[in-house]
Amino acid sequence: AGGASAVADAATYTATLTVTNNQGATATDQATVTVTGGGGGGAQPFTYRNVFTPQTASSGQTVTLDITLDASAQPSQNVGAVQAITTFNPSVLQYVSSTAPAPTQMNNLTVSTGTPGQISWLNFTTSATPPTGLVSAARFTFTVIGNGSSITGTSIAAIADAAGSVTLDTLFRVVEDTFATGAGGGNQ
Repeated sequence: AGGASAVADAATYTATLTVTNNQGATATDQATVTVTGGGGGGAQPFTYRNVFTPQTASSGQTVTLDITLDASAQPSQNVGAVQAITTFNPSVLQYVSSTAPAPTQMNNLTVSTGTPGQISWLNFTTSATPPTGLVSAARFTFTVIGNGSSITGTSIAAIADAAGSVTLDTLFRVVEDTFATGAGGGNQ
């Protein structure tokens, strides 16, 4: 018998194995397993990060959501294109606009907002020197319209190198962010 479990982070875990034979008898054993970081074997060395600024604001104020791709774990790895769906709570935030934030490493941002609470977007570079390291992928601007909170949700459709020959999306772990209404300074 064999099996495998995937874990998100390097840490020490307790693994429990229960075996049942064909007569219904069972036996259980535990082992402590230490998982360390490193490349390969399904490791996700890169980070796709959503960040709301500010984290709290009142109704009528403006907030931004910056999306960055951090590929600095492999300094020579370029990022040529990213396509994703970003979700938010449409009863709290109203989508206003989008930009490719400075530095404009990726400057071909295309956005579809036909479904409330969902931004389907694509950005890519045509530069002879595609971006590496920390890449600013998109900035979305919202107006606060209701009370409550909004947690980003991300579905990565594709992330690829500039040549389109290397698919990178499985190498990115996603870090979501939460916005909440309340007393706070919005971006005016």
